[in-house]
This record gives sequence, C-alpha cells and structure tokens, in this order.
Amino acid sequence: MSAPDPAEAARAFNRRLGLGLFAFYCLLYAGFIALAVGNRAALAAPAIWGINLAVVYGMGLIAFALALSVVYLVAARREPGEEG
Repeated sequence: MSAPDPAEAARAFNRRLGLGLFAFYCLLYAGFIALAVGNRAALAAPAIWGINLAVVYGMGLIAFALALSVVYLVAARREPGEEG
C-alpha cells in the first residue's frame, strides 16, 4: 500500500469545504426566499436607515458571499495536514 497522495487529499478537503460553504450560503438564501414567499410585508418594512429589509438582506447576502469566498481562498491555500 502506498501513502495517500497529498494533492488528492488537498482536492478532497477543498471540495468538502466548498460544498459546505455553499450549503451554508444556500440556507441563508433559502431564508430570504422564504421571507419573500411567506411574509412579503416583513421585507417591505424599514430595517436600517429607512432602507427596507429586502434590500438590506439582499446586499447582506452579496457581502456574505464575498466573505465566504475569502474564507474559501484562505482555507484552500493550506497545505494538506497543515493545522489552523
């Protein structure tokens, strides 16, 4: 038996990380859609500085997606087996 390939281990880690972050983002997006379908009045209500919740939530989703991409890029650059 040979030792596990470090490049394949890194690819597997990156794949799991990417899918996990994507699933987390999908849950947040599903919350937005659930509000849009189930409680449209809540999305029309002012949230911050008189801006309605739909705009604040939507911009928050965009900002969060960018933040998740930075998390992925930093975490995916680690060497296999590297901690923290």
